[in-house]
Amino acid sequence: MSTAKLSTLSSKPLVRIIILGMAVTSMLAFGVFGIGRDGGFGQGPYDMGFDMKILYIGGLTWLKGLNAYDPQIASQVSGGLVSAQRYDFAYPPQIAPFVLLLGLFPFAKARALMVLLNLFSILAVAFFCVRFVQRGSIKELDDTSSAPKWFIPAIIIGNPFTAHILWMGQTSIIATAAWVGGWYFAERKRWLLSGILIGFSTFKPQVTLLILIWLLLERRLRLLGVAALSILVFSLYPMLITGPIAVFKYWFGSLKIYTSLVHNSLGFQNIFGLQNALHSLGINLPNLLPVGVILVGILWWQRQQFLHDDIIGILPAIALLMGFSHDYDLVVLAPLVAVVWRHLHHNDKQSLVGIIVMASMFFPQRFLRPLKIDFLLHYRVFILVGALIWLLVLSYRKSIELRTEVSLST
Repeated sequence: MSTAKLSTLSSKPLVRIIILGMAVTSMLAFGVFGIGRDGGFGQGPYDMGFDMKILYIGGLTWLKGLNAYDPQIASQVSGGLVSAQRYDFAYPPQIAPFVLLLGLFPFAKARALMVLLNLFSILAVAFFCVRFVQRGSIKELDDTSSAPKWFIPAIIIGNPFTAHILWMGQTSIIATAAWVGGWYFAERKRWLLSGILIGFSTFKPQVTLLILIWLLLERRLRLLGVAALSILVFSLYPMLITGPIAVFKYWFGSLKIYTSLVHNSLGFQNIFGLQNALHSLGINLPNLLPVGVILVGILWWQRQQFLHDDIIGILPAIALLMGFSHDYDLVVLAPLVAVVWRHLHHNDKQSLVGIIVMASMFFPQRFLRPLKIDFLLHYRVFILVGALIWLLVLSYRKSIELRTEVSLST
């Protein structure tokens, strides 16, 4: 089928309804009802909310005025929900309001609340990404058609990483909604709301660290001041329990425990990042986060060479490639989909290539495991490297084009 026919087909309302409906059905089937999952709706190690269980116990422990970073204490508080050996709570103290909220309810109700919060966050990310596509600073790149309102939510809702997060009770999409919303409001000079949202999102520092560095380089000092104050306020309760300095020492100690576990160690198949991918090829490198920080500095130094609207897609890609994350954290790339859409939506052939690249990211890893070729399990890392380079080239070329038009007009 030609790209022209595909474009015509995708413009039909019934096709759009079917695609979005299939995305919602997939998310609910695999993310909420657990079709094809090993666990069920109990309290076992693979049952729904098995990651959220750790958050819940952390909240319970703090509610009792105890140290949530102590596995022995938390295990006793949990009443058998988790053993000390499997308790790996390693979120920074500013996660406190969130986990305290979960801890106020019985586990089953807390799990349902987590699902609702994740569903709300999914919709929020979809909303902001549609806005990025339709209301950027470069009007000629805006896609003001109705297509983004159907297909952007379908991509965000229907991708397998969203379903994984829902089933696990993970927080990646909640953090993404917070920092994406913070960026959206920052661009609209609403620095107070932006600062609060970005401050909250720092409970997932793997991505937000580079966001904060960029905002610092841009001298968004009022916003960063609000973010810092928000982090302090969010951390107050655990600080009062164990002391303002001690709580951060306990947190750093929990990070050591967290990174020592098999599923968080270099070489594990679900760890995402360039360091782990190269490790699978026998190339051992130190932590690449400093390289990520340097790349952000270079990007800011050369920022005039790229479109500002594209930065929100570039930063999370650098963060995932150079930092520590798991494959389900790929949901943070939702803004990357939005900014690439802006560049490609006028070109049917490039759009098709973009769709193929994106779809390849969703290919199930389980089908590659029988081959016993380690680096193939990290194929998404190399695809993301290519996608990031492609976006940088698109952004650079468009920036040159716009600057040339301005110079000719003057």
